[in-house]
Amino acid sequence: RKVVFDSKAQIDVRMTYKHGTDLAVASRLSRIMIDNNLVDTGKAQSAIPNYNEWVQSLSEYTAQSVEQITGLPDDVLTRAAERFARDADRFVIVGNDILDTGQGEEILNALLNLCTLVQHGSTGSVSVYPPREHCNSQGVNDMGCTPEFLPGYQSINDASALERFAGELGPLSLGETNLAGDLFQNCINGSLKFLFIAGEDPVQSYFKPQLVKEALRTVPFLVVTDVFMTETAEMADLILPTSTFAEKEGTYTNMSRHVQRLTSAVIPQGSSKPDFDILIELADALGKPFKNKDISSVQQEISNVSPAYKGVFPGDKSVQWVPDSTNTAPKFHNNNNGVEQNNNGGGYPFTLQTNNHMFHIGSYTQHAKALVDIGPECIAEIHPDDAKSLGIGTGDQIVVESSAGKVEVKVKTSRVTSKGMVYIPKNWTNVPVSSLRNGEEGLINVKISKSG
Repeated sequence: RKVVFDSKAQIDVRMTYKHGTDLAVASRLSRIMIDNNLVDTGKAQSAIPNYNEWVQSLSEYTAQSVEQITGLPDDVLTRAAERFARDADRFVIVGNDILDTGQGEEILNALLNLCTLVQHGSTGSVSVYPPREHCNSQGVNDMGCTPEFLPGYQSINDASALERFAGELGPLSLGETNLAGDLFQNCINGSLKFLFIAGEDPVQSYFKPQLVKEALRTVPFLVVTDVFMTETAEMADLILPTSTFAEKEGTYTNMSRHVQRLTSAVIPQGSSKPDFDILIELADALGKPFKNKDISSVQQEISNVSPAYKGVFPGDKSVQWVPDSTNTAPKFHNNNNGVEQNNNGGGYPFTLQTNNHMFHIGSYTQHAKALVDIGPECIAEIHPDDAKSLGIGTGDQIVVESSAGKVEVKVKTSRVTSKGMVYIPKNWTNVPVSSLRNGEEGLINVKISKSG
């Protein structure tokens, strides 16, 4: 099917609202659908056990309260709700800027609620797509690199899943506490004695850089495998040089649940080795050798222990993974936070928004010549009206200051940025935006002045 992306395409409803009020928008859309009978509420109530409890949690999202905090008139939201409730295939694409709000999980849950609700009363598919920053972020999560899950999103307390893993890997040794749940804090308090970091620079990318640095200084033994000498690698006791994507084999898993094969284009350069080989050699050196030591055997192991990955690896009979809908009953996620407010006071009249610039997603992409040619430096953006009131013009250096710290950065004016906001690309090593946060999640209020 031919797909055309047209920036001039007709838009049915445009909703431009205040940064950080996404939760109110999504929740109000659900309430409008219920109040205006745009969905079959009786069907939803009988199908989903906690329907009434969830509806009660939406009581605060009145037309008046939501317009006050979002700036969106209720007639615009109503038109959007009516359009979304029609028979159609619907896709909700979510930017990662929702993480700035400190309510990323709540916002995603509210969108899932909306998608679950609209299925009761209309036909067509409905999906939420939160784009991932890295090409294999989805695969990393699928393989269990989250504290509470085994590979394939199987609970660490699932007896049948543990039995499958034990049958494939041998007896399992599970601790009583999950030290990975608060990784860096557990390094500081002495609970963790060893840390292995692969292909990540948390000193630059994590929103609590001071906590990370303290943890890495405190942990008795730190191993880093990486392609570049990052700030994190500089703190390591042992550095193991790894290979780039072009020098290794494996797979990528994308958001549409396709598993794609990766083959090496060149042999590893210098003393570097693929991560796969590094882990195998480490296991041998520690006296705990892996049973499977080639890509195909490991893929078979994954299929054996993770039902979600059975048959999905590239091959003649590979399939696209589709979740088994019979395993999980639909459920609404209650919003217990109430209507959020963003108070730009205390001498800090601007709201800070951070995100990636183009495909610059951290200290790594600053080694990519093509990206550096397109975006060679960190440049903040503010609305022309705000710039005029501050006596600032494109190309000036400005100081952006919060209650926690300040950074200096070049600025340009842009009508893409809303009034009362300042946008600064994140993860530039020379503009440490995370220093404005003081290790806190949520919206940050700042003030702006011309440098010098």
